[in-house]
Amino acid sequence: KTNQIMCQLPEKSEDEIEELALLCGTEHYEIDMKDKTIIFNVDDSDLSDAVKELNDQGVTILSNSLHYVAKDVIDISDEESKRRIRLLMESFSDLLEVENVYHNVTNMDEIKNKD
Repeated sequence: KTNQIMCQLPEKSEDEIEELALLCGTEHYEIDMKDKTIIFNVDDSDLSDAVKELNDQGVTILSNSLHYVAKDVIDISDEESKRRIRLLMESFSDLLEVENVYHNVTNMDEIKNKD
């Protein structure tokens, strides 16, 4: 499991963002240029220090949530398996009760976007 801290993307250079991540106790972060956000993935033990550091740096925190990360990831290459996974994921999206679906498939975007 990991904590994901989503922030408004600060007006910083790539090197400054990398330094900020290190100050937060992580090297793992994702930038979404479309939404102008950055997500820092931090361990439980570093969470309070990371939040304090981001606040001290004037970075706007949008959310902070716990996420589970798969230890083992897989790549699906078999076409029949891809078809079945795509159908399963589509059926989940039709259910109102389902809010989030987590998986350990590395090529899920390819599978979802297949015509």
